[in-house]
Amino acid sequence: MLNCIYLEKWRLLSQHLDQLRQTNLTIDQQMVKQGVSPELLEVAKTGEQAYAKVLDVTPMGEAGPNKIKLQFKLSVTKNNGDTFNVTTQKDVFSSQLSKLQQGSIIEVIYSPQDPSKLVFKTQVSEAEVQQAFGSTR
Repeated sequence: MLNCIYLEKWRLLSQHLDQLRQTNLTIDQQMVKQGVSPELLEVAKTGEQAYAKVLDVTPMGEAGPNKIKLQFKLSVTKNNGDTFNVTTQKDVFSSQLSKLQQGSIIEVIYSPQDPSKLVFKTQVSEAEVQQAFGSTR
């Protein structure tokens, strides 16, 4: 009887994990449709977390509704205290500009194999999520 209970729990857990994988795949597909490269999605999933100081921000133009393309010069501090500088371009929501000014400290995830490949960890509003991916309901 005990084995049957464990097998049923295992089956339910497996179903739940399959549903989560499918949800993650759907989110990844939506991110790619919005212009996020599969490479940067992989960095976000498997990269190293760190903090970066924004050294300089240069506007590069519009990047769509309520988004702007910016070039950032960053000083990234790894968890071990080592630092490196990187220049990267990102499309950001206009509402995020106040958080991404010169002197700001932001969370990033970078590729250990190629630290110039990194993603920003920023909070976005539900409206911005809906704008980027459509209705969440």
